[in-house]
Amino acid sequence: MAKQEVLLRAGWRYVKSIGGADNIWYHNPWDLALRPDGVMAVLCRQQLDHAKIVLNTFDDEEYLGEFGEVGTRVGQIARPTSLAFGRDGLLYIADELTNRINAFTIDPEEVAADGGVQSIIRRGQIVQQSGKFVSHWGTTGRGDGELNGPSSIVFDPDDNLFVVDHRNSRIQKFTRDGRFLLNWGSPGTGDGEFNLPWGITLDHEGNVYVADWRNDRVQKFTGDGRFLASFGSSGNDIGQFNRPTSVAVDLDGDIYVADWKNDRVQVLAHDGRFVDVFHGAATLSKWAVAAGAARSTEIIKQRFMSEDVYLEKFFRRPVSVKLTDEGHVLVADNQRFRVQVYQKEAYPSLRLMEVDLEEEPIVV
Repeated sequence: MAKQEVLLRAGWRYVKSIGGADNIWYHNPWDLALRPDGVMAVLCRQQLDHAKIVLNTFDDEEYLGEFGEVGTRVGQIARPTSLAFGRDGLLYIADELTNRINAFTIDPEEVAADGGVQSIIRRGQIVQQSGKFVSHWGTTGRGDGELNGPSSIVFDPDDNLFVVDHRNSRIQKFTRDGRFLLNWGSPGTGDGEFNLPWGITLDHEGNVYVADWRNDRVQKFTGDGRFLASFGSSGNDIGQFNRPTSVAVDLDGDIYVADWKNDRVQVLAHDGRFVDVFHGAATLSKWAVAAGAARSTEIIKQRFMSEDVYLEKFFRRPVSVKLTDEGHVLVADNQRFRVQVYQKEAYPSLRLMEVDLEEEPIVV
């Protein structure tokens, strides 16, 4: 018996769902962001005339309030697409209609003392205005620093903001207050070119990953835009995509892709090899149980317990994937009105194991 190095891969387990039941809380969640203190902001957008930001805690799912006045005037949000917290504690919101980046302060501690899940059920869709407009920047156009449909934003460690300039098919980088720094990309299908790019993220080395929506791939760049790699192709097999909308990279280098029209989230290794896939495993959320208890247990049985709605456990248009340093994977399950949460299990380092080299390699 000889010794060979075998890499033990991580696994992922379903943890819980937040929201669901119906669209009382999350109206078609598009994106989410977590503040270091555990406050979770969820961007909800239903059709063209309804948008809001819902605030709750991540751990115990306490409702904290919501805000958002729909419109195109200063301080309003029209068609928001993406959220990110800056180091200043403000919540930045990209708007694809006004081509602006808006900044809000959020004050969940000012929510009425009787707020929370039960008060929503009792009084209907109350709106606790727990967000206050601070500033905005951004102008419409195709020139350097101008925007046409910003679809995703992410801050780098220096608090500069990368913006996916969706309809201009490029990536732009700004200071937090909107000063233009650089951009790259142009329409096309070649390396470094885009066709309506959507999602963006950074890894711990500062590399940039872009979900190239209509090209059905993920592209990887250095922080200044030099092309490094491309992963994926069109289709529904493993490692293929059908309109990817979001990408995230964990501390181990694993890449998570919201494979939007395939109704799944795929996990790739750092070199693009397929690792795993999530189709959804939702259970009743804390909020859904409270809603059912406030109405009737029969509603829960009819909506969640019958075989006819078994498919509601699965994703329906997962549009955004976000990660925590603790290994949580959060998926905005857009047409199921919820966020599904998974946990990455321990990721052992490479180690020696005794294996028979004459047999097939063991990969766990």
